[in-house]
Amino acid sequence: ESAVRAKTTILPQFWHDRVVRDVPYQYIKNDGTVIDVLLDSVVMDDPVWGTISLSTVRNITLRKRAEEETKRTKALLNSIIENLPNPVFLKDAKELKYVLWNKASEELYGYSSEEIKGRTAHDFFPVEQADRFEIQDRETLSKGDLLYVPEQIVDTKDKGTRIILTKKLPILDDEGKPQYLVGISEDITERKEAESALIKAREAAEQASRSKSEFLANMSHEIRTPINGIMGMTELAFNTDLTVEQHEYLEAVRISADSLLKLINDILDFSKIEAGKLELIDVDFGLRDTIADTMTMLAIQAHKKNLELVYQISPEVPDAIIGDPGRLRQVLVNLIGNAIKFTDQGEVVLGIQSGVESQNAVHLHFTVTDTGIGIPSGKQEKIFREFEQADGSTSRKYGGTGLGLAISSRFCEMMGGKIWVESEVGKGSTFHFTVRMALQKGGIVQITDGQISDLKGLSVLVVDDNETNRRILEQILRYWGMHPTVVDSGSGALDAMEKAHQDGAPFPIVLTDCMMPGMDGFQFVERMNREARFATPTIVMLTSAGERGDAARCLKLGIAAYLLKPVRQSELLFTISRVLNAPQESQARPSLITRHSIRESRRRLSILLAEDNAVNQLLATKMLERMGHAVTTAGNGIAALDSLEKTNFDLVLMDVQMPEMDGLQATKILRDREKKTGGHFPVIAMTAYAMKGDKERCLESGMDGYISKPITAQELYETIEHVMGSLEKDSRQLPIPAKVAQVLDKTVILDRVGGDVDLLGEIISLFLEDSPRLLAEIREAFQHRKPALMEKAAHTLKGSVSNFAAESAVQAALRVEGIGRSSDLTEAPQAIMHLEREMERVREELVALSQEIRP
Repeated sequence: ESAVRAKTTILPQFWHDRVVRDVPYQYIKNDGTVIDVLLDSVVMDDPVWGTISLSTVRNITLRKRAEEETKRTKALLNSIIENLPNPVFLKDAKELKYVLWNKASEELYGYSSEEIKGRTAHDFFPVEQADRFEIQDRETLSKGDLLYVPEQIVDTKDKGTRIILTKKLPILDDEGKPQYLVGISEDITERKEAESALIKAREAAEQASRSKSEFLANMSHEIRTPINGIMGMTELAFNTDLTVEQHEYLEAVRISADSLLKLINDILDFSKIEAGKLELIDVDFGLRDTIADTMTMLAIQAHKKNLELVYQISPEVPDAIIGDPGRLRQVLVNLIGNAIKFTDQGEVVLGIQSGVESQNAVHLHFTVTDTGIGIPSGKQEKIFREFEQADGSTSRKYGGTGLGLAISSRFCEMMGGKIWVESEVGKGSTFHFTVRMALQKGGIVQITDGQISDLKGLSVLVVDDNETNRRILEQILRYWGMHPTVVDSGSGALDAMEKAHQDGAPFPIVLTDCMMPGMDGFQFVERMNREARFATPTIVMLTSAGERGDAARCLKLGIAAYLLKPVRQSELLFTISRVLNAPQESQARPSLITRHSIRESRRRLSILLAEDNAVNQLLATKMLERMGHAVTTAGNGIAALDSLEKTNFDLVLMDVQMPEMDGLQATKILRDREKKTGGHFPVIAMTAYAMKGDKERCLESGMDGYISKPITAQELYETIEHVMGSLEKDSRQLPIPAKVAQVLDKTVILDRVGGDVDLLGEIISLFLEDSPRLLAEIREAFQHRKPALMEKAAHTLKGSVSNFAAESAVQAALRVEGIGRSSDLTEAPQAIMHLEREMERVREELVALSQEIRP
């Protein structure tokens, strides 16, 4: 076929031109293989042969195959580029004219390949945009490297402006010089619109979250504020004379308020846990006092059901630890509260042991054991789930939200531990939980390093019908180096005293339970006092529930101390040290040590209370005054700062939310002042908010402590002690406090009422109610220049205050009386001011005394 084609087409021309070159055709080899060749021929005249042709053949089979492969590859690449989803273009490196323009480019920019090939960007796009493209292209070619063009807005023919990302890369020739520039673009307009929508949605969600948080915070504040007033004023009302019916009504109010507060706290805690916004704090605290305070909070609830509530801390458990005492207390309150709720008779026992201990941390193992109804094995795991209860029926006997144990479980996990239960129906339950706590370095020294050396070797008689109580007291006393003898009844105690008398080693001190079957604590002491042969020991009475009139009976029987169980170890040690070291012979009628008198013996502070809510202001004032502190009030931050400029207070209790100027602003201003003037006023925040960050904001503003409303007397006391530094001092050495400067003579007062503390209480109440009226009459008489009326009111006040052997106040009233009698009012302002100060001191002492005589 090739030969025929050559003969008919090439040879005629060949013979005419006498030469042909690169004539393509194919040879068939002997083996049948077809090869491609190129023929070169020339016509020559030979004298012998005549006209002849000389031909050469070149085999180009491989070259032709390579060309065909290159052609196929190019077609494939063109097809790929043409069908890529991303716009791709190619420009020559010299004039930057478009050489290639794929379908995606056509779809994006709106120009066809035929329109744009051989032309530049300036032929289609706006000048500013085309100039920008050219600058980018020249930069890519000059650098010879890949260029990432950031987001840019470009104009298109049909789609308006679009947001484009582009990568540009030079293509070099064999000599390494730029020949072409390839560009790959990506239209990210939809992505940016989606991102913008996502950002807006996120901002809306964050705003919704902030609104939710603000709502929860405001709800917390708005609910806690009235609850604070309800609970606090109810507690104050319990300390007044009430009828049985009134007491029942107030008890119902207190129970309802407690339940509501617990529900609010559970809901807020659970919502914060679910949102991952609940954090633990790490502070130094004493474990034993924290446990004792917690048990004291729950004691009334247990005693109402006639349950023994006791706790036992193993001696090896360290006391000085670092952690979150509030959350630990919350777990304990939940578990012990449940144990009390589900137990109708018997006891609830808290046990604490230490597990694996390192140099810097300790694992604590807590157990709460009850003798209650128990939990079926199939429901023991279920109770730790949210909103789950062992009995979920609407007719169940015991209420609750089902959140308490779930929250406690989360807290234990956050504190590096876990929680579980062992139980048998009808035989009670034991809840276990573990936590990991860091150890303090040179912080609170264990309680046993205080004045225990003075008690070592001391014999003590322990009388208690409850075996667990006896075991715990025995262990504590032995740990302090004392030699306890324990008996389970009053008759057993008399037998033990008889034996001690015969051995010539009488007991110097007796710790006796008050509520015992057969012979109670008071009856035991009465029997003991009638036995003349017994050396009269010092008696410390421990009771599960104080009754009105108990203090009078204690004083009458010569009992030295009267404490509510469960008693803090520090208070027990303080009491034993105090009663054994007090010079009883110097007092014809020694005062009774109670939990109130122990607290009153602490440092008395001058406190500024900044609180705008009238009920909360009254409540906090009463609580502070009962602790023996003097209180001045302010209605907002401005008034508080004004008072701080005029008076040197020991402490400021600052409500966070107040009109005109809130507590945070006031504290910041105060701290700025102190930078210039020096000094430091301790400030404790009081807030009804309870959300994440509230405490941090208070501390960042310069506050030293934080109390969440509703405020309890115990928490208020502990926070003040911690901030003022006395908590650490007490836990280190438990000193017997120095006697406060005498304002009135308690011994004379008691003698005048024949030891009748109930009568004394009535006299004190009457005086506290009447004396402000007399002071007001004195001030009014002075203002209206009526000396006779001033003399009369001062004379009446002098007679009233003299009943309490308050010599300084009597002299101050006498001076005002004399000024009124002389009708010369020149020195009246100073005299009246001095009288008011003395009367304030008397009032504080009488308030403290009324608490001391009322257990």
